[in-house]
Amino acid sequence: MWLFLFGIVLAVWLWIVVKPAQLPAPPDHPLAQQIARGTERVRQTATSWIEKRGWPFPTTATDLPGRFQVWAVEHLPAQAAQLSPTESADFSAWLANRTDESLTAYVKGLTAFCEAFGLKLEALWDEHLGEAQHQVLVEVIGLYSLAQWQSAQARVAAMLTTWEMSPSQVPLPNVAQQLFAQLVSQHLTTLPPELLLASEAERQIFLRRSILQAAHKNPAEVRAVLNSLLSQSV
Repeated sequence: MWLFLFGIVLAVWLWIVVKPAQLPAPPDHPLAQQIARGTERVRQTATSWIEKRGWPFPTTATDLPGRFQVWAVEHLPAQAAQLSPTESADFSAWLANRTDESLTAYVKGLTAFCEAFGLKLEALWDEHLGEAQHQVLVEVIGLYSLAQWQSAQARVAAMLTTWEMSPSQVPLPNVAQQLFAQLVSQHLTTLPPELLLASEAERQIFLRRSILQAAHKNPAEVRAVLNSLLSQSV
């Protein structure tokens, strides 16, 4: 029995680390689907069996960002007691609305920050980690994440101020165009037909005016959209 279980664990471990080529059968083929379901069941069973016994189980770099994001959206806002309900909602949206590239970069920075304190981000899911150590890790993660979010909030405020102080032009026109398109899609501003016939200078002035009007009417929504755009490059 033990030899059989060890064989399963070894096979799954090698499958995760080595990652052999996928079967040539198309993904919608019944046989391929059956094999995929069976493989995933074995993997989940082996993962649970190993983790209960405190054995190291490989976590790939591509697994960690998504796993952390799910945990962060659920737990981090509750850790930031100093935030108002509106700020907590903004913080949650900032954590959730990230591209794969920006999320990977964010988790990479967070991992290095944790290691500077002698901590491992992966230990967040270690059932054998002491309660005090776990709390310290959560607090370190919270400090880093709040600092990053507050930095992003400052960038949003600075960008809106820049647009407000430039009556005849729109600084960072690419960001302004993306933001305007998002605001139109979310019905926070409108796109008049006559704008299509306007000159480039007139369009830029209209973009600036529309963004600022939307920001005054719906500040939280506009900040969330702009935050999402900026987080894609953070």
